[in-house]
Amino acid sequence: IDQSRDGLLHIAAPQANIQGLVTAGLRQAAGDWVIVTEDHCRPLPGLIDSYRKAIDDQPGIDLFSGAVDNLTSTSPWSFALFLSGLGQQWTGAETAPPAPTNANLMVRRSAILAGELTRAGGFLNLTIPRLIAAGRYGHCPAAVVDHILALDGRAALSFQYHCAVGVITANRETTPPLPWPARLAQTGRQLVSYVLVGPWRTVRSLRGTPHARGGTALRLMLLGLAVMVATVTVNLRRLGQRPMSSAPGEGG
Repeated sequence: IDQSRDGLLHIAAPQANIQGLVTAGLRQAAGDWVIVTEDHCRPLPGLIDSYRKAIDDQPGIDLFSGAVDNLTSTSPWSFALFLSGLGQQWTGAETAPPAPTNANLMVRRSAILAGELTRAGGFLNLTIPRLIAAGRYGHCPAAVVDHILALDGRAALSFQYHCAVGVITANRETTPPLPWPARLAQTGRQLVSYVLVGPWRTVRSLRGTPHARGGTALRLMLLGLAVMVATVTVNLRRLGQRPMSSAPGEGG
């Protein structure tokens, strides 16, 4: 709301989802490097200096991930939601994340291809995988943001569902479509991972903490179900949008 601070540029992106907001910001950015975070994340002291040091130490890297902590929203549902989406970027994670999150990343602006910003989701679904595959991605665990999202169970499930719908929709629009048998198989694997296996694996990794209990696993299972409902919803919507063939042998 406050637009009085010198150098602060507010960008209007009506009706945009998370991917659309990220894309709008990247289009307007003018610096050599761009840091991306979310409106409910609080940069912790040393974030900028840590990223600057990473740039100096790794000149061949164009994409950095930072770490994310859960210092403020520590209720059981908030912590489960945090683990569900940001467990790999958590400061307590034992290994570097395989990919960055838009809660905390930094990218060299010149490394983004113009065509990757022509639609929402292009940066997250095209730029990031390309830079990772090219070996131009590094992790900077000293650059940390605090993820602030205090929600009860109902609000957490709703947030998870709507966030997943936006992410999955953008992914469907920016990546080649899979045949339906392959998509069904992928959905089955996700069901096992998100609902049946992943929650308990996560709880095992929390041994020695107050969160290593069955309640955490149950909340993670319900959040995983919300993602699966979102997946089915998006797939059914896209199925309903497919053009009907006007004659035998046409369409498809």
